[in-house]
Amino acid sequence: MNLRSERKQELRNQVDELLKNKEYEKARYIVNYYKLKDYQICLSTLRQWYYYTYKIERDINLNYAEMENPHYSSAAPMRLYLEAEAKDVLRKRPYHTVRFKYLNK
Repeated sequence: MNLRSERKQELRNQVDELLKNKEYEKARYIVNYYKLKDYQICLSTLRQWYYYTYKIERDINLNYAEMENPHYSSAAPMRLYLEAEAKDVLRKRPYHTVRFKYLNK
């Protein structure tokens, strides 16, 4: 979908406002529908940056959107998490289970 820069900026402002109000489902829909960049991170990045382990995954169960894997068509679909939602949820975890290096980004 080819959008003009003015429309993209309007959508980005709208998504930023939704994220500020913690309306993650609406923001996720807009980000996925219009394929806006810099709002979502994949599972491997989430695990690397935020120390999101399998145990935490079972406890928290973050919402995600699935997308066709761009690297290998036969691989499982990518799980894309909203970075703002992940930060918000993981910030509430005990200190020893979270790397704060990327939470203050």
